[in-house]
Order: sequence, then C-alpha cells, then structure tokens
Amino acid sequence: MATLGLPAMAGCAPPAGTTGGAASGRWHALRGLLVPRDSFGLVALGGHLYAAGGMSGARGTALASVEAYDPAANAWTARAPLPLALSSMGAAPLAGQLMVAGGAHDDEAVPLAWRFEPPTGHWQAIAPMRSARFGHGLATLDGYLYAAGGLAGGAPVAALERYDPARDAWAALAPLPVARFNLALVALGGLLYAIGGSGADRRPVATVDLYDPQRDRWSAGPALPEPLSNFAAAVAGDRTIHVLYHRTHLVFDRQRAEWTAARPMPTSRHGLGAAVLGSTLYAAGGCAEDPQRDLGTLEALDVAVSR
Repeated sequence: MATLGLPAMAGCAPPAGTTGGAASGRWHALRGLLVPRDSFGLVALGGHLYAAGGMSGARGTALASVEAYDPAANAWTARAPLPLALSSMGAAPLAGQLMVAGGAHDDEAVPLAWRFEPPTGHWQAIAPMRSARFGHGLATLDGYLYAAGGLAGGAPVAALERYDPARDAWAALAPLPVARFNLALVALGGLLYAIGGSGADRRPVATVDLYDPQRDRWSAGPALPEPLSNFAAAVAGDRTIHVLYHRTHLVFDRQRAEWTAARPMPTSRHGLGAAVLGSTLYAAGGCAEDPQRDLGTLEALDVAVSR
C-alpha cells in the first residue's frame, strides 16, 4: 500500500531526505499504468494486480479510476471506478474480493468502505469504519480485515479496528502504542506488522510494532534500518516482507528477525504501490522527484518465496 506523504493534499511533492543507491539492473520494466498515480492502493488478487484510486497532478487531484493488470498479457484494462474519488485509502484482498476502506476525499478523511467482486465487476458498500482516516494501513489476517493508524483532523491516530465480513461490522481493538500515519500494515506468520510511518511531529520513524490477534496486544518488533514514511510494503510467502522507498529495497526475514538491503529499484519514487504475485514482486506508480511528476511505471523483480 502507498499513502500520502503530507497531512495536506499537496500532490506529488517529495519529503525531505531521499535515500537509495544505483539501480541493480535485475528489475525489468513492464507495461505501465493507464493512469499515472501515487498514494493509491495496489492489490494482488486472483492472478491480477488491481490499482485503485490515488491522486495525480501537482494539486493532488483524487482519483476514482481502477485498473487491472494481467501478467500473462502484460496489459492493463480499466475496471469499474470507485464510488468515490479517494487518495491514501487502505486496500487489501479478502475472500477473493478487493476491499477499500477510508481515504481522503476533498481533503477530508472518510470512514466509508467498499468491496469489489471481480466476477461481477461491481462495487458494493460495506459497513463504514468506526474511525474516519487516511494514510492508514489495511491488511487481511485469518479472514478479517484490519485498519491501523492514519490521519484525521490534521492529527495522527492510533486506532486499530477489525472488520468481520460475516457480521458486516467493525470492532475496536488495542490501539497502536504510538499514533502514526503513512505506515504500512502487513500480515505475516499470524501477526500484523505495523511498519514505519510518521508521528505527531511529521517526522518518519523506524518503528515496527507487532500485533497478536489472539492476545489483542502489541509488542515491539525489529526496527527498520532507517526511518521511513510514504513507502510501500508487500509480503512474499510466509517468511519475508519487502519494503520499497525511492530506490531503497529492504527485506525482513521472519525466521532471522532481521532487515537486510536488497536489489534497489531502477526508478526512484515514493507513494508507490507494491504487491507480490507468485514469485514476482511488482512496484507500480508513485511520485518521482526530478522533476516532480506522477508515474505510471511498473517494474518487477523475481523474489524467493519460502513457505
């Protein structure tokens, strides 16, 4: 997931302090997005990638457009648009459906949520979140959808809530230890990982918090090698997490409980989307810095998937 870099809807404007090294040459370019975008949702579902919402242009115009990528055809096709133009929302797969929750519309956080069923091609409203927010993390674990952190009313929030599809209802759970936004939320090994983000002072953090749904409790995890915010993260198999920001590519190994540097991306960008299909890591869209512009770029890297 990619999220907005600043609390105001500033469009494609990079945060200070970019990082990363030279391109490795092992990534390869694929057919780009139909609509360049950043701060959007990228989800792997049913053998396809889905890019939903986000924003485009210097003014940060929110998008409703949705498109799907077919790896076999190396092609994107337009799908039914979101019911509401949104940026910095949460997006995740759940029971064969694409779920979207929260986000920013007209510079305001919304609690609204929807599900998209690829066979029907239609969006359907579900119960709204208890807390309006954008720049939050959204992840699926054991048949539930979890939303953590975010920004609302100009301040970061710590709220964690869980969506039960059988009841079409959200329930409040133990909040993050520290409120933050522009974080990544992923599920690995039966736990949720809340990675990085920005706190009340708007500065990126290296914090990684682990949530145990059986105990409804957070604990400290191995911190990132450097503070990061407005980045993308994706899980490969049941062992590793890939984090992408500018050209930086970090990998967390659950068995070793450590972060290591991996092959850098060829294209420097923030606010991008990341997802894993099979053994391929995809990096899509985002905001480039020199000059500042939204990207439609799609790049892929074969990764080891351990189960």
